Amino acid sequence: MSVGEPESGTVPQRRVEVFVQPAKAPDTKSERVDVPAALSSIAELLKAIVPVAILIMIVWNWPFFATWLNSITHGELPGGLKFDRAAAAEKLAELDKQRGLQGQGLQVHREFDFRFANGALVRAERVYPALAGARVLWVDGRPSNNRLEEGILRDMGIDLQIALNTEEALNLARKYDFDLVISNLIREHDTSVPLDRCGAFYFAFPNNELSQKFANDLARFNAQTKESPPAGFAMAEKFAQEFPNRFGDTQLPRIIFYTASSGGIATSRCGRIVTNRPDVLLQSVVSALEEFRWERLVPPKPQKNTAAQ
Repeated sequence: MSVGEPESGTVPQRRVEVFVQPAKAPDTKSERVDVPAALSSIAELLKAIVPVAILIMIVWNWPFFATWLNSITHGELPGGLKFDRAAAAEKLAELDKQRGLQGQGLQVHREFDFRFANGALVRAERVYPALAGARVLWVDGRPSNNRLEEGILRDMGIDLQIALNTEEALNLARKYDFDLVISNLIREHDTSVPLDRCGAFYFAFPNNELSQKFANDLARFNAQTKESPPAGFAMAEKFAQEFPNRFGDTQLPRIIFYTASSGGIATSRCGRIVTNRPDVLLQSVVSALEEFRWERLVPPKPQKNTAAQ
């Protein structure tokens, strides 16, 4: 065996060199999407399209939009109930102009604080669900004297009904559950009954004529008032007798006396207040309805599903 020849029985080994060339990474730079730039382009496009679309929608549906806008600016609730603040403010301004005027068939509007009255409108807007649809009965033989005040209450969304005397008021109260009653004191040819449940008391004589008639004896005048009260106080007595649960509760009286001759100098056990001031009247109405209908201001509690339990 010569040198370099393989030995018998062995396989000659061959050297194979394999060259592995790393694969070239794909060029992903050209395929990458610039997401922020794309989103920015979409946003710019929407900025241009959306205002135009809204404008087209408003023009196309203008009757509906106009009605909706009016309801927002005038405080409309479902069912067509409204708080017309602009109309109420105009009537307040007219009341302010009439302050101190006499004659020409106008009720004398004595002391009147415009800011206090306007505050009643602000409060009414805040508690509007308690006022909207509230039933209020106004009893006065001369309703034209209260034209502006009545108009303001209606602008608040209150369902206001008018009666000229006690008998009409009782008939209406038998048909409807009134939340509140407003009444004057003196009504000609109206019925009167002695006061039992709804005693009334004067702190001063309503006028000089009565003072002279009773020789300035206020106790005798109040005794006479108990036996033969003015129509407003007598009506309160009748309401308390016929509707004891609603108008006989002296802790939560539902009658406001609004009168020209004795505001602020008398009190009734069945009345909230006796006043001759329009601003005090408006504040009293808002307070009373907020007090009586407060449930409308509180969101209802969710009902538990007892069946699932």
